[in-house]
Amino acid sequence: MLNTIPLTTAKVLWLFAALQLLDFATTIAAFHLGGVEKNAAVAWTLPLLGPVTGVLVCKLLLIGVAAGAVMIGRRRAVLLANFAYAGVIVWNLHVVIRLIGR
Repeated sequence: MLNTIPLTTAKVLWLFAALQLLDFATTIAAFHLGGVEKNAAVAWTLPLLGPVTGVLVCKLLLIGVAAGAVMIGRRRAVLLANFAYAGVIVWNLHVVIRLIGR
């Protein structure tokens, strides 16, 4: 029988923050290899704040939104966002690998 770790609210939020860190790292890696940002909201911040600060500010805002969602009882929404961000990270890694191979 499989041991399951209950996904407490704190774990869901910590996982969200960890995924944001991984998304940040893979996005910056892609930038250094010549990649571009496809998310319009993030891309809008880049000329204003620069690539590292722009992405970092967006990530911190998202973590704040996720914390707020958890506080108002929307833990499931953050859990679903975790799955989406896991997919984004896989995509970013694909882009980085493709850019290395050019």
